[in-house]
Amino acid sequence: MVSIRAPGINDHERCREALRRIRDDLIHLGPVDPRREIHLADGARASVGDLIICRENNHELAAGLRGRALANGDTLRIEAIRDGAAVVRRALYCDPKTGARRWTARTFLYAGYDTADLAYAVTGHCAQGRTVRVGLSLLTGAEDRQWLCVAMTRGTDKNAVIAFTRPARPADPAEGTRPAPELARSDQLCRLAVAADSDLRRRHPVQRLEPLRSAEPLVSEDERAQLNLQPGALDYTTPDWISELAHERRQVREHLDERIVTADS
Repeated sequence: MVSIRAPGINDHERCREALRRIRDDLIHLGPVDPRREIHLADGARASVGDLIICRENNHELAAGLRGRALANGDTLRIEAIRDGAAVVRRALYCDPKTGARRWTARTFLYAGYDTADLAYAVTGHCAQGRTVRVGLSLLTGAEDRQWLCVAMTRGTDKNAVIAFTRPARPADPAEGTRPAPELARSDQLCRLAVAADSDLRRRHPVQRLEPLRSAEPLVSEDERAQLNLQPGALDYTTPDWISELAHERRQVREHLDERIVTADS
């Protein structure tokens, strides 16, 4: 595995969300087995195949090599989960020729995972002093140039930026909820349609009319059956009252369309 890490995330909340989504993708693709999980810090979860990062020193735990204790910032890969502990390997320096990730030959039990985090991304501050092959920085527009300098100088081969093109909208301090404008607009159009339909019914009290809000044709099936009309025969057998009604309905619908365009603009 090539050593690629996305260090450039400015805040812990966004970093945790990125970690969760990356892990979901790894579960979907297969490298991570979610059948048996352990709980990490801040409600995160990990299972066999996940990479986690240690957040506390443990001078009494040999981290895969004799004389090398577990240190804050060590990256671990979960090999198995048993007896309330994770069987892990510690990451070593990458192969200088291929860039492939290397791990300790010996595994060890790691029981302090409740303070650990997933290791797929870190904040820019945690990335200080680290070197990776490819660095990815997530920019939202709230970062300063000092932070960007750190995030953009972690990769030896490549440094890339994923930038938000639109700034986040500021929070509305007003209490309560606002009525959705689309609901008021829909109610207004419905009232117009009902009023127009009632006006047509008043001028044509004998004939059965379908509501304007429905997707019915200008001449309903009942009206076509009463007039004994065949498909395509409407052009030369339509009575005057049906032609007048169809024309009025078209005018009402055109008026409603104009109201919709005006409201959208």
